[in-house]
Amino acid sequence: MVGRAVTTRAPHRLVLLGIATVALLAPASALAKVRCVPAQGPQCDASYATIGAAVAAAASADEILIGPGTHMASISTSKRLHFDGAGAHATTVESLNGPALRLRGGGTIASLAVHGGTNGDDGSPAIRIDPAAVGKLAFHVVDVVARGGDEADPDGAPGGGLSVWGDFNERATVFVDGGSFRAGAGEGFYFAAMGFGGTHVRAASSTA
Repeated sequence: MVGRAVTTRAPHRLVLLGIATVALLAPASALAKVRCVPAQGPQCDASYATIGAAVAAAASADEILIGPGTHMASISTSKRLHFDGAGAHATTVESLNGPALRLRGGGTIASLAVHGGTNGDDGSPAIRIDPAAVGKLAFHVVDVVARGGDEADPDGAPGGGLSVWGDFNERATVFVDGGSFRAGAGEGFYFAAMGFGGTHVRAASSTA
């Protein structure tokens, strides 16, 4: 009788509750789009000639799927994006000036080779991570082969494979798994990880 009474008195309310429940249960990733550089197949929601164009059109949580080959780019974004390649042996993102990929809002860089450019007399890091806002942010760098840019001047310094700047974000975490990192043509300095204000770097099985 209780179930019948609820159904009879407020059917519209039950329908609305059902819709709200479905909306709450639907994962945010269900709305994310796969943006391909260049066109790669039926899994692509949209295709672009360059990584920059894909990033400009993307919304947070989207995936930037990068095909084989060498792609020239110098990306800086505060969107939470996922950059995925066809493997470090097949897909390279290379910059002439500055970092090739700079993430500020969380996200993932996976299965890529990434090469930094130059910054004045010094080399630039291949990948730079510096959280843009205080809050809980997660960055993942997985199976990436990163090489910082060579110095343009004998008195300059090579760029790191991965440079992490924490600023004052006390809740950001950078997860590094697999891959390798080195500073240009230099020796020994292959992973530049600098955490300030509580940013944490967790590395597993990564090598020089």
